[in-house]
Amino acid sequence: MGTWDRAPVGWQDFLDTWIPLGCKDYNAKLFLLAMVLWSLWTSRNKRAIEGKFPRLPIELMFKCDGFLQKWRGLMKDGEQSKIGEWRTLVVKWVEAFQEDCKRRAEDDSFM
Repeated sequence: MGTWDRAPVGWQDFLDTWIPLGCKDYNAKLFLLAMVLWSLWTSRNKRAIEGKFPRLPIELMFKCDGFLQKWRGLMKDGEQSKIGEWRTLVVKWVEAFQEDCKRRAEDDSFM
């Protein structure tokens, strides 16, 4: 069973199985985790302080992608390319997800 075959059962399990210390691409994985957590934190603050809620959950993905693009330049070249590869995969997944949601919205009729 591979790393991504199951959801972690806790924080320690996540760190031990998905980002074990010294694993291949450790810095890039840790950077990606930091961007996801930063996106969640800033969204939470906007909600708590300004009362602004994201209109759609996908907005969190776009926010995370924006942070990745903005701060990826701080990484070493090899890590930048790895983040770029992962970003390309996620963008394709998000696009497919959005298309699926649009198709479902057209197919779901309550009349």
